[in-house]
Formats: sequence, C-alpha cells, structure tokens
Amino acid sequence: MAITYNEQTRECHLQTNQSSYIFTVLENEQLGHLYYGKKMKHKASFQHYL
Repeated sequence: MAITYNEQTRECHLQTNQSSYIFTVLENEQLGHLYYGKKMKHKASFQHYL
C-alpha cells in the first residue's frame, strides 16, 4: 500500500493495487472524504472533488 501526503493541500492518498482512498483536512480540522473507488494516478491536488 502506498500512502502520499500533500502538506500544502493537506490531502492524503492511500493506494492499493486496485483502489484509491483520498481524504483531506478541512478548515474546521475535521477529515473530509474526497474519493474512494477504482485506483487513480496520484495528482498534486484533488481539491476538485471537494
């Protein structure tokens, strides 16, 4: 499993061979779910899912 964290956007991308789970730290300091599903390539930001 690969885990990537972007400090600037506060997003975390967890990847397995077949799936991706992406979440972020919201302005109120809670975790926000952005995506869970088929594996996708890592990008600099996934904020468009918010």
